[in-house]
Amino acid sequence: MIIPDFPADALEQHCFPDDLIVLHLDKADSIGYTYKCLGSATYLFTRTFPDEVSERMETFKTVMTELTLEAGDADTNASVAGALLGVRFGLKGLPTEWVEGLRHREYIEKLIDGLVAML
Repeated sequence: MIIPDFPADALEQHCFPDDLIVLHLDKADSIGYTYKCLGSATYLFTRTFPDEVSERMETFKTVMTELTLEAGDADTNASVAGALLGVRFGLKGLPTEWVEGLRHREYIEKLIDGLVAML
């Protein structure tokens, strides 16, 4: 069911981009636009990544850096894309130095363990 006045064409246009460039992430008047954030995340999530773990980690770093350099609402875009890629690859598929370099990592891991225990 489509909600009346729901801009389905805008959702499709932004959530299934052929390239990050078409999202115009750097346009100041549309920073914070949810569809752009979702589109950048789904774009990265659907890319082909190498099967070999170390190559995948390098590709992860490359695409996340490219997304961040697009500017705009870079922290939000990278957060959502990183979350989706984290689900796709799991903790062991993320760049080791990024995970180990996290500030307050032990605290974050305790929060995660508590969340998992609730499930």
